[in-house]
Amino acid sequence: MDGDGGADYSSIGPAVADGCVVVVHELDVGAYFEEISIVGMKVAIMAASGEHPLVQGSDGPVLAASSGTVLYVQGLRVRLSYIENVHVEGSSLYMEDTQLAGRVVVEDGDISIRNTTIGPSISDYPGILLSDSTLNAVYSSLGAGYESRILSCEGVSNAVIRNSILASWDPNDGSAALACPLADVSYSALEFDHPGEGNINVGPFAGPSTDQPYWFVNPQSGDMHLSQHGEDTFTEGIAVWLANDPPRDLDGDERPTIPRSPDVPGADRP
Repeated sequence: MDGDGGADYSSIGPAVADGCVVVVHELDVGAYFEEISIVGMKVAIMAASGEHPLVQGSDGPVLAASSGTVLYVQGLRVRLSYIENVHVEGSSLYMEDTQLAGRVVVEDGDISIRNTTIGPSISDYPGILLSDSTLNAVYSSLGAGYESRILSCEGVSNAVIRNSILASWDPNDGSAALACPLADVSYSALEFDHPGEGNINVGPFAGPSTDQPYWFVNPQSGDMHLSQHGEDTFTEGIAVWLANDPPRDLDGDERPTIPRSPDVPGADRP
């Protein structure tokens, strides 16, 4: 589909049907304004090759999946929508090569992300909220709003996070930003000490309330590509590439593809 014309659909919502693959072209100017609710379907929403379409909501989540939906999202840029951008209930969400500026809520479901950025969310709201749900994150960059949590777990929830960056945007005590007792974090960069193989404490948050430059290019707008300061901070050797890990980063830059090779954590490999 293409909002500029020349395709079967001009917006994403009407193109969604059970078992379909929706290929989204980037607009010449601006964003798709969408609030897509998917109920009990298997759907893939993918960016056209080499494109990064921007999708934005208004009063509700840009993407809502419920009632056993299986949703695959690849290559989109999703900008902040009200309090949450993505809501998953009793469903499964797979996101790859996706940039999300906003909050994800998962209830009685599961979410798997690769080469994906999430955050920062609105202040006082966690970037990811799991309620009786699971998260699997590989090579992703996860942030939170000012003095907010990166990840918050309620009920019987757990998370496995590897080769990732966790940035709290909290100039005080970043350790409070990971409120998930069962989280298994490894080979990742954090602002605080956290148990797990290969984790690195890279020191305090770097952003507007400090005298340091950002780690990321423009996190408020959802651009969590590494800045020069980020490249200097998140160095090769923090992450370890394993078989079946993504062979390329968010932008298609190649990763080392020999098992146990040292690598840069997060979604962006400079």
